[in-house]
Amino acid sequence: SFVLSGAVAKIGPDDEDIELSPRGERGVFVFLGDMLGRGQSSLRVLRILRRLKDLGADVRVLAGNEELRMYLALWAIGRQEGQYAHLTVRGGKQLVGWIQEVLGDPNIDTSATLGEQEAKEMLLVGDEWFERFPEWSEGIVPPQHRVRELSRIKEKCVEFVMALEEAKLTFAEAATAAIGLREACFVGEFEWFFDSMRLMEQIGSTLCVHAGVNDV
Repeated sequence: SFVLSGAVAKIGPDDEDIELSPRGERGVFVFLGDMLGRGQSSLRVLRILRRLKDLGADVRVLAGNEELRMYLALWAIGRQEGQYAHLTVRGGKQLVGWIQEVLGDPNIDTSATLGEQEAKEMLLVGDEWFERFPEWSEGIVPPQHRVRELSRIKEKCVEFVMALEEAKLTFAEAATAAIGLREACFVGEFEWFFDSMRLMEQIGSTLCVHAGVNDV
């Protein structure tokens, strides 16, 4: 895609074997979101974007639904506050796909030691959460959305477990990978990406957004 845009030239077989063309040097690369969690190459995507930055490209990153979902899923791992505890499992099968990538990546620390039950409690929510979510979300989530969210989280729990089984992963393996990924995204290799995310980007008279604007 970069080569077809005329902004990048490929000079070798590997991802890092690229250079900016004159057009790429004077232009702006705007990424409109939903680049993560859409397949088995999220880490590769992040590293290619970093390569562009290292070459001096003007890279602008907008937050899409998938980036926000992954960010919140990682941020919420192991949190005890009821209003946040469900955000990890809300990452669903997309989070499991990212976890699979991490387990095969030598650059991400997956050395944490967790028991299976401890890991399960970190990734899923229990019966108490479903009972108390209406209380925890009072004044934050409208009643009609609260019912829908409870139903959605039940579905997400099932989806998450099925995705783990399909990937032949234990909860301990998944939680260990998720913790390593959180460190990489918040204070490590990919921190720059999430720190640079914006909701919109204005370039001249062009407003770039992920999914549109309303009259507000």
